[in-house]
Amino acid sequence: MTTRKRVFSLACTVVFSLGLDGCGASDGTVGPQGPAGPQGAPGPQGATGQAGPADVSQLELPGPTFYPESLHAAADGTIYVGSVATGQVVKFAPGSTTATVAVAKSPTVSGIAGVLVDDANMLLYACVTDNNNAAALRSYSIADGSAKSSYTLAGFLSCNDMGFDGQGNLYVTDPKAGAIFKLAKGAAALTMWLSNAALAPMSAMGFGVDGISWDGANNLYVNNNEKATLLRIPIMADGSAGTIVPVTVTPALFSPDGMRMLSASSYVTVENNAFDPTKQGKLVRIDITGNSATKTVLNSRLDGPTSVVKVGSYFWVSEGQLGNLFSAMPMPRVPFLVRRIAM
Repeated sequence: MTTRKRVFSLACTVVFSLGLDGCGASDGTVGPQGPAGPQGAPGPQGATGQAGPADVSQLELPGPTFYPESLHAAADGTIYVGSVATGQVVKFAPGSTTATVAVAKSPTVSGIAGVLVDDANMLLYACVTDNNNAAALRSYSIADGSAKSSYTLAGFLSCNDMGFDGQGNLYVTDPKAGAIFKLAKGAAALTMWLSNAALAPMSAMGFGVDGISWDGANNLYVNNNEKATLLRIPIMADGSAGTIVPVTVTPALFSPDGMRMLSASSYVTVENNAFDPTKQGKLVRIDITGNSATKTVLNSRLDGPTSVVKVGSYFWVSEGQLGNLFSAMPMPRVPFLVRRIAM
């Protein structure tokens, strides 16, 4: 080897030892890809999604006088529907289109409005009107429908809708008294939580504070059925009610009724046209930013809707047609229905 070649070879050796490219050589061609390695072990199975009713567009409620006022769903997807006229609650098991009795008719109960499932304690709470037209909050066993507890209070004029906070306290709206009552976790009695003119109806026979939802943090959102308003109520550190904050909704609400939370800043409610057939019954979403909100119509072909619940990727809405029960309107369209609406 000549001296020049030995020097060049030595230089290349130094270059390569430093991890550098060079020496005037070009990269070689890429070799063929090797065979794939063996498949790895499967990952853990994901959580099972919430089951739901049968894959149908509507569920039929029993009898010509059912008049549903509220509905709610258990963690397993079972839907519970209360009757304001018969005083019973029926349920639709996952995958079923047949209503079965969850809470039987009672000689002392004339109607049931709000219903709310307490999965943790296997209870169903119901807003009850007795034969003397007095209001009560009652709980029933999910397992067999037997009565468990009853809560009444002086000044408790009507029991309409309910919602839990994160501590397990239950809040109950009273549209006639313009008030919200509270059943503290583990308590044996209801207490007055808040009474305010913003919660009251406009007339003696009207309906004030109605739908109610916790925001997952430190506030309750409620609507006023007759005044068509949306209100935020802070829950203070000591559990008392803070100052009511009005939320301006655009376009304006009309007769809002049952309301459920989707997220901390998004809710769904129904607009009940039961007493004004010139209006359309609607399901709407409310998206809140600060003290303002935007309303989006999800469905505008509902017949006197009274409540809504989300199960899986669908909303289920009860069509109460309550105007036909409480006024001289024509006979209701039967069967009464719970309608499915895509999100």
